[in-house]
Amino acid sequence: MSEGHGREAGERRTDARISEHLFVYGSLRRDAGHAMHRVLARDASLVGEGSVAGRIYDLGPYPGAVPFSDGSRVHGEVYRLHRPASTLAKLDRYEGCGPLDDPPYRFERAHGHVRLDSGETLTAWVYWYRGSWSADRRIDSGDFLRPGRGAAESKLARRSPRGSRTALRSD
Repeated sequence: MSEGHGREAGERRTDARISEHLFVYGSLRRDAGHAMHRVLARDASLVGEGSVAGRIYDLGPYPGAVPFSDGSRVHGEVYRLHRPASTLAKLDRYEGCGPLDDPPYRFERAHGHVRLDSGETLTAWVYWYRGSWSADRRIDSGDFLRPGRGAAESKLARRSPRGSRTALRSD
């Protein structure tokens, strides 16, 4: 049963002000082993690990992060995009929110405020989940790859770091 549709934080996407930073929390992370990470490995540089205000949910083969301002955090990685417009166009297609995709989108690219583990803060693109979610699928640790005690164990986290995941989606 669906318990919510997160809509609290996050500036709606506008390509007029393209940020050069991207925050990823799921299959696009280095240790996820997903083929789509190659886009970031080729077209971006890792800035560091960090977190955004929100909650993360196990949606089965991939996670969804929902912005919340209740003190909970979603953990992931920040990348500096070498060619933001072209890289984001590829990732929008992957996330199902590109110009050829029909709304409503399950994911929406919007700005989020990232707190790096180094203490620095910056604004980055985040693919926020816009579908229905259930509280019992929340990953309490805030980290999809390290769900921790008491959290829903993700399918991606159960697999070996370099396993085949070509059908998986999300950042």
